[in-house]
Amino acid sequence: MRVAVIGYGAENTASTVFRYRACQKMWAEDGHLLDIYYIKKVTKDFWSRIKSYDAIINQKALLRPSFGRKLFAIGIPVFFDFDDALWTRPKKPYSWFTQLKVNGRIRYWFKHVDGIITANRVLADFANTFTDRVYVVPMALDLSIWKPVPKLPKKEIIIGWAGSPGNLWHLEKLQSVLEEVLTIYQQTRLAVFSGKKPDFTIPFDYYKYEPGKEAGFIQSLDIGLLPLEYEPYSMGKSPLKALQYLSCGVPVVGNIKGAASEFLTNKNSISVNSITEWKAALGRLIENQAEIDQLGNAGVEYIRKYHNLYDISKELQNIIGKKLSSV
Repeated sequence: MRVAVIGYGAENTASTVFRYRACQKMWAEDGHLLDIYYIKKVTKDFWSRIKSYDAIINQKALLRPSFGRKLFAIGIPVFFDFDDALWTRPKKPYSWFTQLKVNGRIRYWFKHVDGIITANRVLADFANTFTDRVYVVPMALDLSIWKPVPKLPKKEIIIGWAGSPGNLWHLEKLQSVLEEVLTIYQQTRLAVFSGKKPDFTIPFDYYKYEPGKEAGFIQSLDIGLLPLEYEPYSMGKSPLKALQYLSCGVPVVGNIKGAASEFLTNKNSISVNSITEWKAALGRLIENQAEIDQLGNAGVEYIRKYHNLYDISKELQNIIGKKLSSV
């Protein structure tokens, strides 16, 4: 089976890296080919090469209908995969004109593809308003990389956050909470892993983003932060950083609503809804290493059972393989 993925972003776009690039070796071991084309780097020979595949996956690229018509004319199955609420965006809403264009492209792609793959139930419910050809395939991690490591006894507690510069605003809104926690609990440190420093006036350890360094950073944490807004875009996210925290035995404290609540429960995380609850939850864990360990261990087991890349890779193969066998 030969499958081509059309990635919506650049080569290091996280969702493409973790959704498909991480699967390539596993697919090859099963005798399948999984190639990735990045829409921002399409070469002149793209159209001649794309015809050689058995199926195509468009990964959340809301491309022009003219592109779609040319793609569908090839006559092979096309799937659409998305892991964000692509009908909206965080912070500032689309203008009415842009929203009209986005809605039109969603309708076009969802109507014409052979199947829609979503990362969670919230997104699947949205897709089901257009078609019943919807598959829920969770985001997953390579557990040979994303795993807990032994930690030596230490007096300090490290609270941390990892994410893209575009999401730093979520973390920055926690400054007053973190300032009070760091003041009360002198044994606590704050660590941030990102492509840009947060705009903080409080002390923190900054680790500049480097590909391949994420797991080591997450493994060093004791508590993982997941600040989110209660708005449509965040409600549709299956936060990859939360999966990474859990896989490494790091309990999550955060705003757990929408799709995040499908895998973050009171067995592996603490849900908060206010500044007071943020302070209480962080203080509770800082003072209780046993609870950190309990929540962390539960998170590791959950990821092994439901978000193991090996299993999810097989699931993607099966979805596409069944479609090809019916053609």
